[in-house]
Amino acid sequence: MLDTLQCRSPSTLVEDFARVKPSFERGAQHAAHGRLHDALSTWGVDETTADRLCEDHRALTFHSLLETLRRSLAERDAPSEDLLWASVSAARLAEAAMAGPGSPTTSE
Repeated sequence: MLDTLQCRSPSTLVEDFARVKPSFERGAQHAAHGRLHDALSTWGVDETTADRLCEDHRALTFHSLLETLRRSLAERDAPSEDLLWASVSAARLAEAAMAGPGSPTTSE
């Protein structure tokens, strides 16, 4: 499952979020359009943490982004059977938003 999620395009991940929860889908749409801070806020990441994650000069590992999103989505009642999927998908979308348009992580 994890390898499959890593290979899905951002637009496909946005479509997939509709089955989890509409509020999670809105966050995915924000991330897909490069609005990372809005996405993180929609997914329940607190303001201070979202500000820190969005800093341009900050070195960030995928794992720390994933764990932050996993905790936030769990607090927003992500179905337990979908929590891993939703966390990895959200982290992939956030990664693409950080990378910006035209990068390999944002290619369709």
